[in-house]
Amino acid sequence: MKKAVLCLILAGCLALLSSCFEWLPWGTDSGEVTVKETTILDENGIRAVVKGYGKYKSELLGLDRVLLIDVTNGSERTVSFGLGNASVNGVMTDAQYYLAVMPGETVAFPAVFDEAPLEFFGVTTIADYEFCVVIEDAETFETILETDPIQIKTSAYEGFDYSFDDTGTVLYDEGGVKIIAKGTDTSEYLGPVVNLCVINSSGRNLDFSVAEGSVNGQEVEMYGGSLIRSGKRLFSRLSFEEGSQPDRVETLTVSFTFYDWDTGEQVVEKTEQATVTFSS
Repeated sequence: MKKAVLCLILAGCLALLSSCFEWLPWGTDSGEVTVKETTILDENGIRAVVKGYGKYKSELLGLDRVLLIDVTNGSERTVSFGLGNASVNGVMTDAQYYLAVMPGETVAFPAVFDEAPLEFFGVTTIADYEFCVVIEDAETFETILETDPIQIKTSAYEGFDYSFDDTGTVLYDEGGVKIIAKGTDTSEYLGPVVNLCVINSSGRNLDFSVAEGSVNGQEVEMYGGSLIRSGKRLFSRLSFEEGSQPDRVETLTVSFTFYDWDTGEQVVEKTEQATVTFSS
């Protein structure tokens, strides 16, 4: 019940938020990419239509680019609408927020995508979005439906150059999976981190995580990993257990484990340990 109320409060917040977006409809000579109006869902009485590309007008919440979606609920129950397993230009990213839509209601949903992975891979122009639409019962959280991946191409798609900087120290490169250490950083919430680029061309959707490792010669608990769909790239921050965090990362030794996301099968129990030294 509490989560249902939260969904309704969030719906009100997003309705207010959506009024702050500038519409960039298909064909507008705005210097930005544009998106054709596209129906992405019309099932179980629920219809969702991509209306265009939006750009945020203020610095509130630090939001920048959004995909604007009209959601109509023709069913008899309140549903939660969200996007899952999202990527932009082939880069895995989180599509933030679920929106509660009451029966008979049409709501403008600003689909907000986490910009951090896009910044990491240098994405400045959006050529395509890909995601699954997820519909849940807003009260019971039962999944009503989840679509197959849907691709939305922007006006920049044709002939777009998807290449990116894949330099760095290769920690693993087997079976269509490549993990590259791209340097170190300090996160406000995680402390010292190692930035990883993960490329998946294995033909499987994978859940990868750290198996074990050490930093500066000391064994520590490490955290990092996520779902990475086949054909996608992932930005992952490898962090360290609180209380065991180094002042800075000089040397990292690490191994990884992989599971098939769809079947749960363990694909790789533990990769061979790899070591990288970072310059000061």
